[in-house]
Amino acid sequence: MKRLAWLMAPALLSACSAQVRATVPEPTVTVGAAVAPPPPVPEPPAPPPPPVVAAEAPAVEVDVDPIPDGDPEEVVATSEPPDPIYEEETDSPGAGYVWVGGYWGWTGTDWGWNWGQWAPAPPGGEIYIEPYYERVGGTVVYVHGYWGPHDYVRRSYGGQQIRFAATVRPANYHRGEHIVVERRVGPAPGHRPGGMYVKATGTLRPLPHQTVPTHVSASMHASVGPRGGEAEAHGAASGAGNGAGHGAGQPQQNGKKKPDAAPAAHPAGGGSGPPKSGGAPHGGGVAPHNSGGSKKH
Repeated sequence: MKRLAWLMAPALLSACSAQVRATVPEPTVTVGAAVAPPPPVPEPPAPPPPPVVAAEAPAVEVDVDPIPDGDPEEVVATSEPPDPIYEEETDSPGAGYVWVGGYWGWTGTDWGWNWGQWAPAPPGGEIYIEPYYERVGGTVVYVHGYWGPHDYVRRSYGGQQIRFAATVRPANYHRGEHIVVERRVGPAPGHRPGGMYVKATGTLRPLPHQTVPTHVSASMHASVGPRGGEAEAHGAASGAGNGAGHGAGQPQQNGKKKPDAAPAAHPAGGGSGPPKSGGAPHGGGVAPHNSGGSKKH
């Protein structure tokens, strides 16, 4: 038995060694294999573009006719005024100012637009009487706006008072921003679209003979030169007095001058409160006196 055990021992040891060698695999080594590169790092987002700052529009100086005191000036025009330009009342510069709405003024040959402005109220307590337009046959009587008494008398000339169509706010309108409005001829007397006429009422007055406003005539004489300019200005004044050039159909731009009656009080931005729009003359109506801040309608 002992001899048999000694003979079997080497065989058992050999089998265990073979079993151990079989369970331990050889390490696999790959020679020359390419290693995958790491993923690329994403680039940072581009910075946003700088904000675009819109350039401010240059200030526009517009015509503003002087407001007379006392008895208003009345002239005969050869065409009816166009419908008014849309505008909104701006903020008042302070107490003692009256809002003078925009209106069409006769130049002797055509109509020039006057933007609304804040005007200092007269010390005597007068109120602002808005311009008045009346069609009489084939002519139009234009009564300039003026400072008048509270008990002013409405006037008429035996014709029909001209009414204006309601204005519409333009999409690109900015409150207080003024543009240059070309002078216009306006409809022929009696040919206004929509027949915007009503019978004139008030104290009957004779038709005026003047065809050129006084301030326009004075401006013509003031610009007369020493030589050829005198004849040219004289011819322009003569043509305006006779209604010449009214049918030319070529609009002209208003001359640019700053108003003398009131300081610039037209902020470019918006404002609170409902706006007064249109700037339409109301046939000799009365503009309310402002005793404090802005008055909106």
